[in-house]
Amino acid sequence: MFRRRLLRSSLLSSLSRLDSRTRCVSLTERFGTPMVGSGLNLSAFVRHVEQTPVEKMALDHIETEEVTLKGRVERIRGKGNKLLFLVLRQPPGSVTIQVVVSDAKELIGYIKKNVTPESIVSIKGVLKRADKPVVGTSCSLYELHVQGCSEAQIGEVLEVHSTAKSPLLFPLADANTKLDTRLNGRVMDLRTALSNHIFYLQSEISKAFREKLSALDFVEIHTPKIIPAASEGGSAVFEIGNYFRGEGASDKKVYLAQSPQLYKQMCVNGDLLRVFEIGSVFRAENSLTHRHLCEFTGLDCEFVLDYQQPRAAAPDAINPSYKQVLDVLSYVMCGIIGRLQSADNAERVKRVKEILQGAQPEKNNDDGEIVCEVPEEIIQKYKLPFDDDPNASSEDVYGARIGGGKTTSPCVSPKVLRLSFDSAIRLLRDAKSENVSADTFYDDFSLVMEREVGRLVKSRYGVDLYIIDQFYFTARPFYTMPLLFSEINQTAAAEDLTNLTNDPTKFYGKTCSFDMYLRGEEICSGAQRIHLPGLLLHSCRNRKKLSDTPGFEESIKDYLTSFEYGSWPHGGFGLGLERILSFYLNATDIRQCSLFPRDPRRASP
Repeated sequence: MFRRRLLRSSLLSSLSRLDSRTRCVSLTERFGTPMVGSGLNLSAFVRHVEQTPVEKMALDHIETEEVTLKGRVERIRGKGNKLLFLVLRQPPGSVTIQVVVSDAKELIGYIKKNVTPESIVSIKGVLKRADKPVVGTSCSLYELHVQGCSEAQIGEVLEVHSTAKSPLLFPLADANTKLDTRLNGRVMDLRTALSNHIFYLQSEISKAFREKLSALDFVEIHTPKIIPAASEGGSAVFEIGNYFRGEGASDKKVYLAQSPQLYKQMCVNGDLLRVFEIGSVFRAENSLTHRHLCEFTGLDCEFVLDYQQPRAAAPDAINPSYKQVLDVLSYVMCGIIGRLQSADNAERVKRVKEILQGAQPEKNNDDGEIVCEVPEEIIQKYKLPFDDDPNASSEDVYGARIGGGKTTSPCVSPKVLRLSFDSAIRLLRDAKSENVSADTFYDDFSLVMEREVGRLVKSRYGVDLYIIDQFYFTARPFYTMPLLFSEINQTAAAEDLTNLTNDPTKFYGKTCSFDMYLRGEEICSGAQRIHLPGLLLHSCRNRKKLSDTPGFEESIKDYLTSFEYGSWPHGGFGLGLERILSFYLNATDIRQCSLFPRDPRRASP
């Protein structure tokens, strides 16, 4: 009896395995279900079609199986009641396919009466190879055919989940629709292939930033956005007004955070040694430019440096610890660009650039991949030294350096170009630029100077991504570390620093600060910060813009106090998410890369 049961069990098991090998797997099972719900995933099917030879597709029995597609109706065309064409769009990625309805008089009439463009439907039919590629659809080689549907069968073939109002706010497929019109109806605009891809890529940037820093043991923080003082000490700040209630609070003003800067440093002083944040940043910008927003997403980072005294006493000696900030920035930014240029995102980037090129033919969006690291032949040509080797000689007249080499940084830097601000000005002057004069002192770039430097750097060094550092103190926030801080007694009290005020070569000279540029446009600002309480207070009190601001020192007393109980040497940087994507894609306006943009004229939707 036991042997008979065992034999029967073995036979059933064999039959089960045979059935699993021979049964036909449905298209829906093979290609999964879309994010919108049940039915065939068009994206997966299109990828299969593109990667499979025609002769093999013919053996797939695709044209004999009924499938259900769910999505939005993008277009409806057809006259009479014998033939009707629909274009169905399925997110994400706005994949489209043509639906052909024939010999179904009742169904055609029902669609014309109840279905409008942008309505959400499920429709059942058979996928058939098109006689010729269908222009204007992603799945151009196949169509969904619906035939011979009686009135009683309409409910089985078509389900209308949601009917869209008609007419639409604007024609989604019209590339010439003005940007302001699209932004006024942003929800509709988000349905377009361009916006769909843009915000997928924006998400990829955030992921890469978070993953790169998390791999280095950084802690993600969330700092307050209502703060007691203008964090950057300037005028571009949103004042909320008399927000707080209670005794003594009648004159207390609060502001929207211009950056998480002060709180990042306070977290470092609180022994959260490596921190980062992805969050909103508010700037009361007055100008309407292609790259400025009143609210944007900041990618911020701050961390403790492996502090070292300068290796040389030369006037231009740079503390090696400062370069660690450049190393981490280069590591993170090259990781972000690498993510955007990966095989997983190549098709999205290509599609976005094609659409942008059609909408803005005056710009060249198909200008190849971003070059992040200096090519080896350029390194050899100019004998460019690693930035952490102060004894290396360079044959480059502009003293350019590259990241990498031996380092005490948390990571090894890619070979990103580094150029001092003075050298960049010299580069402009040597090129006979009309944007600089020979006898004018510059402490920062204008927009046209930035772009011209970008063109010159690309021509000479072959890179699109680069760092310019050692800006003058007059162009930097009060908490920026002076370049020659090694001449200041590390334990000096505030009164011992007063003599620095009148000596611009020491205190108001160059700083351990930098900007990073992508295609000649600024995407990042950062620095080593002042961690000495006496020097920090001196800097705060002797900056005219701040000293003329009543109560500024009192408003940041908690920040200043955090340095009095021991502060690590530290530095960091802040990137603009929308700027990175906008400049990477060569978009004409940063608002295209902002989900619901805020500028001086727009506070809705």
